[in-house]
Amino acid sequence: MTTFESKITPLKGSQEKVFDVLSDFNNLSRFEGNIPENDSIKNLVYEKDRCEITVNPVGKIGVRIIERIPYSQINLQSENSPIKFTMSINLQEVTEDETQLKIIVAADLNPLLKGMVGTPLQKFIDMLAAQIGSLPFEK
Repeated sequence: MTTFESKITPLKGSQEKVFDVLSDFNNLSRFEGNIPENDSIKNLVYEKDRCEITVNPVGKIGVRIIERIPYSQINLQSENSPIKFTMSINLQEVTEDETQLKIIVAADLNPLLKGMVGTPLQKFIDMLAAQIGSLPFEK
């Protein structure tokens, strides 16, 4: 397994509020206007415990929440994805109204695949953390 870690990203919101929002994919509907649309990311489909998106040229990638550790961690696993991976969303309270986020992805990549997708995957994880950091989590 190859591990990728995002930069630590500050979020405006309590750890409990951030966890409650991120641990239910149905909450994505609140942020659809904040999710950038482009030709490489399309067809976002979600329900409480799973999410699926079409990424060109990879195809459909799905994730399922497999564990929630209140209010500090959300663990996900790939589903219907060409690459097997797990993702951990880690939350740490800084103050009553600020939380830090770190995303860790462990992907099953052979050396050739790691060379091809390693840098784009790292950029995607950092972009995902930054996008989450721009979301409004206030009560």
